[in-house]
Amino acid sequence: EIGAVSRPNLSAVIACLYKLRSEHPGHSLTAAIETVLRQHPSFERDLTGTAEDFFLGILKRAARNACAEVDERGESAADDVSKILALLTPGNVLGGLVQGLDQRFVFPNSGVQIQVCLGEFYSDGGLGAQVWPASIVLSDLMLRRTLVDVKDQRVLELGSGIGLAGVAAMLAGASQMTFTDLRSELLALCQANAQKNRPPECQCEVQTLILDWAHPEAALDQFLGAPSGTCPAVMVIGADVVYEAPHALLMAQLLDAILLRCPGARIRLLLLSVRFGVPEVHDMLSSKHGQKYARTEVPQELVIALKEANPGVFEGCPAGVTSSVLLSLN
Repeated sequence: EIGAVSRPNLSAVIACLYKLRSEHPGHSLTAAIETVLRQHPSFERDLTGTAEDFFLGILKRAARNACAEVDERGESAADDVSKILALLTPGNVLGGLVQGLDQRFVFPNSGVQIQVCLGEFYSDGGLGAQVWPASIVLSDLMLRRTLVDVKDQRVLELGSGIGLAGVAAMLAGASQMTFTDLRSELLALCQANAQKNRPPECQCEVQTLILDWAHPEAALDQFLGAPSGTCPAVMVIGADVVYEAPHALLMAQLLDAILLRCPGARIRLLLLSVRFGVPEVHDMLSSKHGQKYARTEVPQELVIALKEANPGVFEGCPAGVTSSVLLSLN
């Protein structure tokens, strides 16, 4: 069944693609896919669609189902899929990002709909080139001005990916929206998605910033100014930005660097309780900031309503996706 492609089957397909790429570097995407399908007849094909669409569907489902599975190299199926697509499609990839189809996200509590272009796969890791459920939840909170009110705020988003939450912040009344990510290709997609959803009356200033969490000083100096304690107020948001244990210390250090430059910065991180590293971030913020810090459970009925309004979007995600927490500072 296509929707249940196993990691071993995916590995076989990837191995075939690598071999094909090395032996025939000039292969077109169509030729490569047709060859792989012939060598893997177990993948029954709906002949009404194109080979590319069919094969991309296989890879997308496989990556989602096997995303949590890690091989001996410490890489997930999603990483493998991203890299092989970047190898196979040099003519269709802009800086490693394969442009995907538009997808509409519905927020029933606010009556807002947001349509974004998805980056189907992304070389060097495909996690940023898709919409994760936590960003949908954070978007809903901002649009409803529940727990996270960005109206008239200068907003800085960490790990923007394709920009859904940032677009929601823009629509929720932010005066300035700054998308950040490590990859300029994703930031270009953020800009495009913001423009796609900007109403004529919107006065929000939209900008992008390359931000390396391990070395954030130069980028933060550019956005906030050198450490002085006098920078303009800023709201820092992030969705599902901690999902591995090493991220906890990295995130704490990044927030310290932000607060050094802007002590009054308001932090709002929407995270999943089931992710590795989230308890450690909570402990660090709680011990360091005391009463200025709060941890709030997002009502499960809110998440369930979003799942029902956006069928299929939450597939392949952790079983505890409804256990979302909002970490707030200042």
